[in-house]
Amino acid sequence: MYSRYSCCDSEFFTNMKNVIKNLFLLISSIFIFFCGVGFGQILSNRTLEPLVLQGSELPQMIGQDPTKIVGFKKVTGRWLQIPVQADERELKDIVTPYGALAANGAYPPSPSNPKIMFYSDAGTFTGADSNTAFDADDELVFMLKDAGGVAWGGRKPKGTRSFPRIRVSVTDPIDGQTGYIYLFVSDGTLLQNADANYVNYATNLPATAGFPANLSGTNLENSTVTTAKYGWHFAAEWVSDELRIMSGGAAGIDILDRHKNFFVNGNCSRHEDAFSAAENAFATNKNGAIRAIRSVLGAVSGPLTQRTHLFYEGRQDIYTDLRVHAIGSIYDAFDYNQAASGATYCNNINPNGVIIDGNQDAVTTGDLNWEAVVGAQGSLVILHSRNGTLTNPDATFNSYYDDNRLAPASNCTGDGQAWGTSGVGIVFGSGICTDPLGGSCGTSSTRYRTLRLQRTMYFLQPNAACSVAPSFLNRSNNAVVARVNEF
Repeated sequence: MYSRYSCCDSEFFTNMKNVIKNLFLLISSIFIFFCGVGFGQILSNRTLEPLVLQGSELPQMIGQDPTKIVGFKKVTGRWLQIPVQADERELKDIVTPYGALAANGAYPPSPSNPKIMFYSDAGTFTGADSNTAFDADDELVFMLKDAGGVAWGGRKPKGTRSFPRIRVSVTDPIDGQTGYIYLFVSDGTLLQNADANYVNYATNLPATAGFPANLSGTNLENSTVTTAKYGWHFAAEWVSDELRIMSGGAAGIDILDRHKNFFVNGNCSRHEDAFSAAENAFATNKNGAIRAIRSVLGAVSGPLTQRTHLFYEGRQDIYTDLRVHAIGSIYDAFDYNQAASGATYCNNINPNGVIIDGNQDAVTTGDLNWEAVVGAQGSLVILHSRNGTLTNPDATFNSYYDDNRLAPASNCTGDGQAWGTSGVGIVFGSGICTDPLGGSCGTSSTRYRTLRLQRTMYFLQPNAACSVAPSFLNRSNNAVVARVNEF
């Protein structure tokens, strides 16, 4: 009986080479599977994204000291500690942040008032969580860039208790990549932030619990958020007036005049300065290793309207909960400054974009789900989303664009010029009210609705293409899948 191949047969060598190659891949896969990945970036398309887990998703951690929950990853067989952050939350009367004013009847607490989830803060009238242990409504957050390889049993990390020991596997449904984070409880010798701080939030406010001191008057600020990828500045509660992009070697030039809010062009009775000059109450001011949290209530005749900022290393989320009597319209837009000149503005309706140069362009308007500003100054991708009960035909959702530096359509605040002013707008139908305590919402002719607007912003390298924005939207629409189990 003879072999099909001779010792010098080229097909024999080709097949043997394939066998060896496949054997090498198998051994490599086994090594990665058991020892953890040490090369390359796991979840490589999610490096700017956090994963936020509620306590209800981590039942093994409920009852633990939230400051002692620590995170690790496995890299080439070794445990490496990573930073995690526990944020306590609690369901409270919606007027709680007004403190003494609420108690004195300006915004009276009542069993009939709606309760909402606040991030707890002992430095404000919101107060610390009444349950000091990690509970079902608290949150634990880490960055997906810190995920590592898989570990099966073995020794626990030094400085941790034997139990609980939790594996969080995270899979990207788009490309199938999977990374792992391991959660333990420190024996008291480990810092939760693993000596890392991705975000630094600093404010000159002497005491946010002192807000509101009265029902009027602007509380001037010099508050900054600084990360390796961007910088942000607040001049007052509702006034964001600086954005510096450092990602990818960008120079960090301030390109933002104002984050603007206004009712209609030319109407200067309502805007971010007026919001800050009226009643305000800080709900939360927290500087954490993974994220900083800033949440403030009060916007003139919408004292329960709330804006919450979540700052991460390369991303910022802005939530605006509209709670006000019936109004005609509201616009939420970024007005850039002259330093943004030469950058390209684009969105899902105008994907090819226009140049920001202070001269008005013809831009098609419509309902936005993404915007981008890309240039040598650094690049910014903005995703827009909303939820609540306000939908068509109760309102018309539109966009806004103004690049007229000499005669801006809305010239109530800021430097008096328009450089690529852009964002979203909502025109309300007749009799629509979003104030949960407003008496007018209870009339037969008024329809009560809820609305939360969200901006999710990513800070990118100079001269990114407009075409990168849809990929961020796709990832937002296809969130990672997390699975939690003991190991």
